[in-house]
Amino acid sequence: MSRLYFAVITIVGILITFTIPVQAQDFTTIVRDAVIASVKEKTGRTLVINGELSFSMKPSPQMTAKQVILSNPEGFDETPFITMDQIVISFDLGAAVAGNFNINGFVMQKPVINLMVNKDGGNNWSFGAKALQAGVFEIFDGRVKYSNARSATSYEFSDVNLKISAATQTDPLEVTGSVKLNDETVTLTSSFTTLELLNSGEEARINIKLGGKQMSGDFSGILTQQKDGLKLAKARLQVDGMTAIGDVTYKYGKKRPYIAANFKLDKLDLTRYLGTGARKTTGWSKQNVDFSGLMSIDGEFNLSTDSVQYDKINTGAATLVAKLNRGVLKVNMPKLVLYGGTARLKLSVDGRKPKAAVAFSGNVKNVKALPFLLDAADLRKISGRANIDFNLAATGQSQHAFMQTLRGTADFNFRKGALLGVNIGRILRSIKKGKTSGFARGGKTPFGKFRAKFGFRKGIGTNKNLRMSGGEVRITGAGRVRMPPRTLSFRVNPTLVGKGGISVLGINVPIIITGPWANPQVYPDLPGVLDAPEIALKGLATVGKEGVKGVVGVVDTVTTPIGKILKAPFKKLF
Repeated sequence: MSRLYFAVITIVGILITFTIPVQAQDFTTIVRDAVIASVKEKTGRTLVINGELSFSMKPSPQMTAKQVILSNPEGFDETPFITMDQIVISFDLGAAVAGNFNINGFVMQKPVINLMVNKDGGNNWSFGAKALQAGVFEIFDGRVKYSNARSATSYEFSDVNLKISAATQTDPLEVTGSVKLNDETVTLTSSFTTLELLNSGEEARINIKLGGKQMSGDFSGILTQQKDGLKLAKARLQVDGMTAIGDVTYKYGKKRPYIAANFKLDKLDLTRYLGTGARKTTGWSKQNVDFSGLMSIDGEFNLSTDSVQYDKINTGAATLVAKLNRGVLKVNMPKLVLYGGTARLKLSVDGRKPKAAVAFSGNVKNVKALPFLLDAADLRKISGRANIDFNLAATGQSQHAFMQTLRGTADFNFRKGALLGVNIGRILRSIKKGKTSGFARGGKTPFGKFRAKFGFRKGIGTNKNLRMSGGEVRITGAGRVRMPPRTLSFRVNPTLVGKGGISVLGINVPIIITGPWANPQVYPDLPGVLDAPEIALKGLATVGKEGVKGVVGVVDTVTTPIGKILKAPFKKLF
């Protein structure tokens, strides 16, 4: 948006600073030749007027030129800098009679403005024009195209309708109108302190208001022109319900613009810009995310905020340092208050290729597990306090693609909590009494410590050392988590323990946990007992009478080879 501002204002500067001698004879031809010569002298560019050139005195002295073309400077291709169907220029009749042709306003119809940055980093909108003059300058139904040969980026504003006006040098310069970007119309209302301050290069207060569905906000601050760019001090930005106060420096740069910003925000809401997270009803989003914008600028951003919001995740105070260089974004969050705990996070995004490379690492300490996992991933199956260490990476163009390529490690340590939705102790006691099916769902399984470390490869997380202890159930096990379908598959070996940690069941019955991770099925793998008959036989001596009958009943249903071999011996024993 800033490029559109300064390009249009620069064009205004060229058109309103011409001083052209006026003679009586053949006025039209003289004016045409004088305008073309003056543009060539002042800018080094060629102005072509292919259409009719005419004059009118109603409602005020005006000159109309049709089919106008202004060339690009040297170092750019033959694409015109600007073409327009028509321009109507208002001029001062008294000055014209006195021998001067001073412009005090114009109306452009259907201009096409091509803003370019070449491979050497030069731009085509720097004219070195003289001071801006007062007047009213309008653009109707225009287009502004921007292309950067260095970063291979481009975008276009269409339906550009702008009015730029200042009554005198000591009055505010006002810019109003609308433009369309990415099929969205954005309205614009802005003012700059005075033309006099803008022309002098001194501090000028600006106020800008944008209105649109995806792009809206209020911006104000003190603008200072610097040798290599602009500085906006004491800036106050109100965008998408967020308020930020700080300073911004904009440098033109040879390859791409450079922006340095320091801001304090009341909150940072990322949902609007990154989209929502995965939900159990829809899964991971397959909508492509375009990271090519990272190639458009370089910069460093220092932010502090009272809270960060992303989808359902809400944090406390946070500090953030982000650096963007040649399409690679690196974000460091050294301090983040998170669900009763703290976190340190690092994120990098390499947007130089269509399939972005993303890396995410950090550690989370002492967070409340249930609300955190519920907001982050719709997981409501574990409570307590959690420490999480992770180092993950992925490539792709969407959330789903990132999950398919996820690799790295994640280590989860929970304490003083419970597995929710299942009472494994009750299941084991039911088995001891001879029950083999119809186990009640619900309840919880308390623990003192619970740890699971995963190694991820191609979106599948493998765990080989699940451990849970500190409650009436002690668990060991292993399994996998599949990220794209959001499912898990675990086989755990629980032991019901009494005082002193001594087993009270006598026979170890594996438990299967499988299905969607938001609502998995949990059931005993009774036929699996016979996969280790020596352990089962050893434990039968301590199983109650009803429990033995139940085990024999299960044996009747076993169809595995080992089960068929053991059927007869079991029945003869009992």
